[in-house]
Amino acid sequence: MAQHFYPLVVSNIRRETADCVSIALRVPSELREQFLFVAGQYVNVRSRIGDQEIRRSYSICSAPASGELRIAVKRVDGGQFSQWANSLLREGDLLDTTPPDGRFRYVPNASRARRVLLLAAGSGITPMLSILTTLLETEPLSQVTLIYGNRRVRDIVFKESIEDLRDRFLTRFQLIHTLSGEVQESPLASGRLNAEKLRDVFSSVVDPALLSDVYVCGPSEMINECVDATIAAGVTPPLIHKELFGAPRARGQSVAVQSAASNAEEGAKVTVTADGIARQLHVGFRGESILEVALAAGIDAPFACKAGVCCTCRAQVTEGTVRMDANFTLEQDEIDRGFVLSCQAHPTSPTVALSFDTR
Repeated sequence: MAQHFYPLVVSNIRRETADCVSIALRVPSELREQFLFVAGQYVNVRSRIGDQEIRRSYSICSAPASGELRIAVKRVDGGQFSQWANSLLREGDLLDTTPPDGRFRYVPNASRARRVLLLAAGSGITPMLSILTTLLETEPLSQVTLIYGNRRVRDIVFKESIEDLRDRFLTRFQLIHTLSGEVQESPLASGRLNAEKLRDVFSSVVDPALLSDVYVCGPSEMINECVDATIAAGVTPPLIHKELFGAPRARGQSVAVQSAASNAEEGAKVTVTADGIARQLHVGFRGESILEVALAAGIDAPFACKAGVCCTCRAQVTEGTVRMDANFTLEQDEIDRGFVLSCQAHPTSPTVALSFDTR
């Protein structure tokens, strides 16, 4: 199914740090239903920069109850969209935006009494601010601890907003900033947010046995270490929710879907279905992914990051076999049902059928 982008007006741009802006997008009344979201979700945005169309995924930092759709964009070295958004995007401009999506979600329940741990590093705070605000404002019986890692104080995104929440909810919100580039008085507040730091937290601040949920968002190394330390502390994996920010490294699963492989060298006949229209393509067993070949053929397939992270390009294999270079988002039950990240997928059988219409 093709992505539907809507041109939304940039109603406000706020400088959060020297290299990060938050951008409010005005949703017209006729699109309110399509743009309802759950705390933790993201939108895909699209813009033409020079002679290139650039698509990116950005998490929503505002809470659903605020009535505002706001994303945060941190400048990345070599990042075309992030540099453009931080330097050239202006209030009043139009930004093509998809309705919210994503499985990193916090659904509030006012009657529940949860103990939640949020672990964020750098711009990984973006969906966490939405989750944090939602939990504190709509679950009066729940408690939350946020551990937020940065290099320096000046790098802390949403510093004022987070500290305002702490002041409003003193008895239910515990905040720990940890800085790797500035020495602090407390050992907990100094150093990187990693497995060692988390073990210290579990031994002195947070009882892992009492946790209802753990949310982790940041770069891959931080996520891997924090997830491992959390599981080692006795928290069961279904209670741990993670969202990768930045370029993936380390543990991307290499996955074979229906793992039979072909010895043919040329490639495969791949039938790609999008919006009910089937097209037959030739895709090599190595080289370009199925998504890349489909886009080059003019198929309006959904995509954003092209790095196996955002899950926008998810499709279902209905015939034949494929392999994925990496998988950072699909769960095992999805893989078992034939779902793949088409940006990472290559055929391994002479014929393959794949559909973007099964989401």
